[in-house]
Amino acid sequence: MQNTLSLEATYLRLCVAMGLNTPLDVVRWADAWIRRLDAPTEQLIHIASQTDASHHEIMDALSTLTSEEVATEAAHRALGKLTAEWKRKTISIDHVVRAARAYSCFAQAEENERLNASSLEDCLADANAGVYGTLDSVTEEIDCFFNKYALPPLTITGDTP
Repeated sequence: MQNTLSLEATYLRLCVAMGLNTPLDVVRWADAWIRRLDAPTEQLIHIASQTDASHHEIMDALSTLTSEEVATEAAHRALGKLTAEWKRKTISIDHVVRAARAYSCFAQAEENERLNASSLEDCLADANAGVYGTLDSVTEEIDCFFNKYALPPLTITGDTP
């Protein structure tokens, strides 16, 4: 169960950084874990009390529960959530690029993968400026990145089907 908690915390921390979840989503998640556990940790109780926390404050609180051993899987599953939103067309290309930049900063992933994520920002800037490429070519780069690294999104404790 500890491994699941850590995986979910690591995943949510990155999803918050990428603008896919809010601090209030994290508070609800912590509440769900507290109801599930016989003896919830102080960290979970602290997170559940952070109803007015900023994104950075909730990310800091989540970091007390994260684990390096699940970090790569959590990162790739967070990319899966971003991919799903992108495919449903619920987020813009600008959001995807900002999320990829956050991914490059916060994900525990191979350096080349993080560089690929951050390069999407340059691709979009060049296309917007008319220097190189088009929005279609940026979309292709985004899709290639997702196809290479994304895993299915994580269903977290407290999610409703």
